[in-house]
Amino acid sequence: MTNPSSPWFTPQPFPYQTQGALAALTGHPIIADEPGLGKTIQALLAIALTQPARTLITCPPALTTNWTYETRRSGILTHALPPDSSLTTITPKTKNPTLPNTGIVITSDTLLTARPTLAKNIYNWNPQLLIADEAHRYKNPHTKRTHTLLHLAHNTPRVICLTGTPITSSPLDILPLLKMTRTRSHFPQNFTDTYCDRNYFGDLIPNPKTLPDLYMRLTDHAWTRRTKADVLKDLPTKARHTHHITLTPTQLKDAYKELQPRLAQAVQENDTLALIASLRRLTGLAKIPEATRWILEHQEGTRRPLIVWAIHTSVINGLQKALHKAAPHLKTVTYNGQTTSKERDKIVQAFQAGDLDILIAQITAAGVGLTLTRASEALFVETEWTPAQVVQAEDRIHRISQTHPVTITTLLAENTLDEAIHRVLKEKVATLDQLTPGSDHHVTDTASNKRVTDLLEVIAESFHAQLKKGIDK
Repeated sequence: MTNPSSPWFTPQPFPYQTQGALAALTGHPIIADEPGLGKTIQALLAIALTQPARTLITCPPALTTNWTYETRRSGILTHALPPDSSLTTITPKTKNPTLPNTGIVITSDTLLTARPTLAKNIYNWNPQLLIADEAHRYKNPHTKRTHTLLHLAHNTPRVICLTGTPITSSPLDILPLLKMTRTRSHFPQNFTDTYCDRNYFGDLIPNPKTLPDLYMRLTDHAWTRRTKADVLKDLPTKARHTHHITLTPTQLKDAYKELQPRLAQAVQENDTLALIASLRRLTGLAKIPEATRWILEHQEGTRRPLIVWAIHTSVINGLQKALHKAAPHLKTVTYNGQTTSKERDKIVQAFQAGDLDILIAQITAAGVGLTLTRASEALFVETEWTPAQVVQAEDRIHRISQTHPVTITTLLAENTLDEAIHRVLKEKVATLDQLTPGSDHHVTDTASNKRVTDLLEVIAESFHAQLKKGIDK
């Protein structure tokens, strides 16, 4: 059997990740680590260990791109799975998909629910392993999505559920996952009456007297759940991750509407620099929905403060508006070039004192000179062209007085200007490796087979074509 810790597996797993994969295969099939601890890596390790002929990975629509990227990067297709195994990613654009004889199929739970024929074909494909990511999406037993996943799980010998927020409000949230993973028998038959009471209005509420028993049974028979504090000894002082997303046509069109005049003028005047600048802003605006989802999941799963980095004021304000609408209870503030010195001091003091949950900051305005060490995690919704600017922003939390490992996540939208920016960063990092070896400037782990000039030309030509077709229609 392949050793999951051998050098071919990328990235090299931490010891707790190997332990989590082994636990998922030996009686604890719910990986419930808090967000940011690498549940994807643990699931891929589990695939490497079991070497199934057919694996189905389901996730929210926005995560199919990241799963595809991480699966290819891991090396399991060539080093762990049976010969001739292939990877098939099924998206809404995929018409009449052909399922591989052996290999991995990645698709969204939304698509499986919307296309019963697809769900039936995958059911008949007889997967040997089902990886269900963001499994808290199935907490409501009455939804079509939950019924679809339970049906697929029933026909799959081994099921692993991944979720950073396994229980959000009620013990009943975990019940569908126990059924999917066949661990329901370890809990009382009258699950609802045991772990819930009814309030004055007849609504089911958690029973605090029996919750310790539920936690004990979950820990002993169903899940593996670690927090960042639990695995401090395994974590580096700074860890960087690139999270790949695919923007929907609606997200792109909504962002385009705001920038239409500027983009049209840049194309008409054949001003490549202006077009690139506008496309960069458009990409940032289009990422707001996915950034909001990521931030809310982080907050719900960890309750820890977060620094969110961006470049454009419109992106910063858009994020704040989206977060306020989705979670008005979160204390969120922005920090950009228009923030006065007096306001800046108040913001920093409030954040360090614990009076703020989220600080959305502009790289050029807040990337130097500030100490924000109450946070140990940061999200880059947008990034800069030079590694030094990125590192300077990272070091607002990775500096003296920081007592926890720092985790940096960067959102990369496929088929956008993000790819060119990360290619530029990669090339500059290669240069810095030769001039200042050993320095901390590896701000991206993403490479492209195309030269930067080629990427920019392709992006510009593609958008020019979109304008002619009338993307706003």
